Amino acid sequence: QLDVIEALRARGDANRALAGKLKSHAASAGAAARSELLAGGNPELGRDIVLNHLNANCMACHSVEAGGGSEVGPNLRAIGSQRDPAYLLESLLTPSAQIATGFGIVNVTLKDGSQITGTLAKETAAAVSVRLFDGAFKTAARAEIASQTPPVSIMPPMAGILQPRELRDVVAYLVNLDGRRRGNRPARRDGGE
Repeated sequence: QLDVIEALRARGDANRALAGKLKSHAASAGAAARSELLAGGNPELGRDIVLNHLNANCMACHSVEAGGGSEVGPNLRAIGSQRDPAYLLESLLTPSAQIATGFGIVNVTLKDGSQITGTLAKETAAAVSVRLFDGAFKTAARAEIASQTPPVSIMPPMAGILQPRELRDVVAYLVNLDGRRRGNRPARRDGGE
């Protein structure tokens, strides 16, 4: 699908209606609308993007292999065994659509006017627990809360940073991360190790 879309774009604006549809398609944020990015990627190229792409800077927030990365964002070492390609693509295109527990930034305003800002650690009907940026936890009872923002991701949407082929390659790489060591290499597309 991606090959056809790119071939049509390469033909230029000969067909204005088609050009408009392609532009609208590219602007679609949801993974369902970008199904051409779900399969056919190269996991080796995706690994290189995740580890080395300076603008995407994945390793500043995520850990994907033993001995590297960061814990600012979710650990991705076994993400391929936990989530399907559509979820992974959605996370790349719209990071705030579904936020992993403990990684969404929230602001809680208490009735006394004070505020608690950090990552949402736990939320129940009785209380909200926030991990502050210094690592400490603060819990507020629901009765004390005046307002609370919905959690948002600090990850930028990757569609503005990576090209469609790069996004497809990153999805292919992430799908292969199952927590097992393979010499820090993703499985080959033919299923081999």
